[in-house]
Amino acid sequence: MSSKQIVSKVIITGSHMYGYLSNMKIRTRFFLLISIAVTGFLIAASVILMKDYKTAKNAENFHELANLMPLTGQLIHELQKERGTSAIFLGAMAEDQNISVLNHQKSDTNKALDNFFSQISLQRNKVYHENFKDIISSALDSINKLNTMRNRTSELAITPGEMSPYYTDTIRQLLTILSQVGSFSFDPYITRDFIAFKSFIEAKERAGQERAIGSTGFSSEQFSTIDLNSFLLLITEQNAFMEIFRENNSTASLHDANLVMSGPVIQEHLRLRQIALQSITTGSTEDITATYWFKVATDRINLMKQVEDNLLNKLVSHTQDAENSAMDRFFIILISTLFTTFIIISGSYIIARSIIRPLNDITTVMNEISKGDLDLNVPHENMLNSIGEMARALSFFKSKVIENIELEEQARDQQQKEEERKWLKLEIKRSERARVALKELKENAEVANLAKSEFLANMGHELRTPLNAIIGFSDIMRLKMLGNYKIDRYQEYATDINVSAIHLLDIINDILDLSNVETTNVRLTTNNISIGEMIRPVISILEPLIHDGEIDLQMDEISLDNIIVKVDERRFKKILLNLLSNAVKFSNHGGEITIEANTENGLSLTIHDNGIGMNPDDIPKAMTPFSQVDSALNRKYNGAGLGLSLANEFIKLHDGTLQIQSRLNVGTTATIWLPGSRVILEDEVMNRGA
Repeated sequence: MSSKQIVSKVIITGSHMYGYLSNMKIRTRFFLLISIAVTGFLIAASVILMKDYKTAKNAENFHELANLMPLTGQLIHELQKERGTSAIFLGAMAEDQNISVLNHQKSDTNKALDNFFSQISLQRNKVYHENFKDIISSALDSINKLNTMRNRTSELAITPGEMSPYYTDTIRQLLTILSQVGSFSFDPYITRDFIAFKSFIEAKERAGQERAIGSTGFSSEQFSTIDLNSFLLLITEQNAFMEIFRENNSTASLHDANLVMSGPVIQEHLRLRQIALQSITTGSTEDITATYWFKVATDRINLMKQVEDNLLNKLVSHTQDAENSAMDRFFIILISTLFTTFIIISGSYIIARSIIRPLNDITTVMNEISKGDLDLNVPHENMLNSIGEMARALSFFKSKVIENIELEEQARDQQQKEEERKWLKLEIKRSERARVALKELKENAEVANLAKSEFLANMGHELRTPLNAIIGFSDIMRLKMLGNYKIDRYQEYATDINVSAIHLLDIINDILDLSNVETTNVRLTTNNISIGEMIRPVISILEPLIHDGEIDLQMDEISLDNIIVKVDERRFKKILLNLLSNAVKFSNHGGEITIEANTENGLSLTIHDNGIGMNPDDIPKAMTPFSQVDSALNRKYNGAGLGLSLANEFIKLHDGTLQIQSRLNVGTTATIWLPGSRVILEDEVMNRGA
């Protein structure tokens, strides 16, 4: 079939459809339009509901999985302790005391195993990815070999070096279960919490391995080179995982963890570590027994277990909150959808009833009038809308029809009387009356025709008015002009808008300040304040950038506190902020910024950085408003180009000067000079007070 045939068939089908719709009653067309709109709304709402329902179910499943994490963490903890006690047992050649400790630890491990198996049996029946089931099966297979390893340990048929890898591998597989649970997270904040928890428990596992290797070394009263290298590697890995933990943990949780991981136990553990590391050169472990090392290391691991439990409790709590939030959102949208659907259907029914019912009543009366029944009253004449106008037009049309009928009857009576008079005269007069009657009938017909025209015009207007309303409301629903339902990413967009608006407001304020300066419309409000008081809040604002760039900021706060200046505090802080922010922005990673002050011949406040610098020829351009040394559209460093120029103008208002010295790839030095009349040393202030 050719494209022309297809187009022709579409046109024919469209014509038939249009004809079919045109022959429908207004009521049918109205409800068809409303049905299409409601159906579209329900389809869109259903898509949103299905998405939110899926999110809610994911949250519910993840919360159920999260309940596995505390039991897995407890089992890991007990296996770590059993690995350490087994190492002590083997190193001490089965002393009675160590046998008792090992048996007690096995009992604790068995309790953790029972709890873990109870929960894992529930989770294995859930529908998860095959990879997760394989991970669980692999971990269970490794756990099933525990009794064999215990028997070999009790019979002293294995060395610590052969025993430890089994426990380490089993713990690693349990950690893999935790990692897989974390991969099911649907919330970025919970993911961060999980990363922090996973990193901490990895550090704790390395601490357990460190305890086992330390026990072997202290038992032998000498660390071999292999053991010492392993010992040092485990310390390094612990530090790396703890750094990841600190980066992803909240400030409050990090504070709680720091409180737990401090005190005598931590200090003693660090001391024993140092003895172990130095034993390669000293040749001695300073009579530290493996039992004492094991106790101190265990005490530290128990502290880490407290932190682990706190992290787990918060993580499980967060998953519960996320599940509740997702379910609340689903039910809110469901109820809103049902309520909105009810409002649309109810409103449409009310609107349709208020339009269609009066039209049907008027149509019925029109049909009866056309049949000759002129005794009927026209309904809805008292309505103030277009339907009322149409009803009043129909009533006027009916009255004119009645008037025409009465006139015709009068004409016939008059004609009958004239015929009774003289025959010839009657004929003449009858002709005249007939002419007059015909003229009157013509005029009355024209009046009736005008009434009909007015009626049809009013009816057409009345039909267009509700149809326009219907089309308008359907467009509103189709184009979603009243807004979508709440979606999580709208919060991210709102945040981006807010940040951009604040940045734009700062630029506008700078432009207004520069404009006021240039029009000499600025009055300084001066007071006595120290340089230190003004520079500290500026540094506080820039602290995140200084920290991220690992910039070394050098200044003598005491000397800066002793220098009192008479300045406009707000504008002088703006000067410091512009100059310091430039120094931070253009510093290399790990760079250095120095702030120095000299009160000889007024005040010279110098801000020096060893950053990227610039060509000396570009300094005048940098001091010009709205100018950038790097003017390319893809330039690396953003900004409106107002910082240096605005700082320069503010310094001039204080009778001072701003001098910029810079060399490319060497650094930049900005020097603020204020005259002696604006500088008061702290000693002078004290002398004046005395």
